[in-house]
Amino acid sequence: MIDAEVLLYVGKLAKYLDTNKNAREHFVGDLNREEFMDNVTLVAMKNYSEKQDPTLSMDQFEEIRMTMREKTGLTPIDVIKEIVGRDESYYEPIIYIDKRGLETIKIK
Repeated sequence: MIDAEVLLYVGKLAKYLDTNKNAREHFVGDLNREEFMDNVTLVAMKNYSEKQDPTLSMDQFEEIRMTMREKTGLTPIDVIKEIVGRDESYYEPIIYIDKRGLETIKIK
């Protein structure tokens, strides 16, 4: 059974990805969105059971992305080409702050 805090966090994240194109491109890109959200849910459940907070760190998001990329068969060269092809605006800092005032998602 999934805790309400986890469901709320995952729901807000899904809505955020639906409404923010840059975040969607950064976190999901060409990966399977449903599988990505399933993996996020699993990590959020683990976080909640260990520290009573479902929020994923950037390292956890990156680990999910890289694990999924490996499953798709993309080589590290493909990933490097994706990174090199980004324009300068991609790297401008944007920080999402939740209602508690905590930094929860950094993109770009």
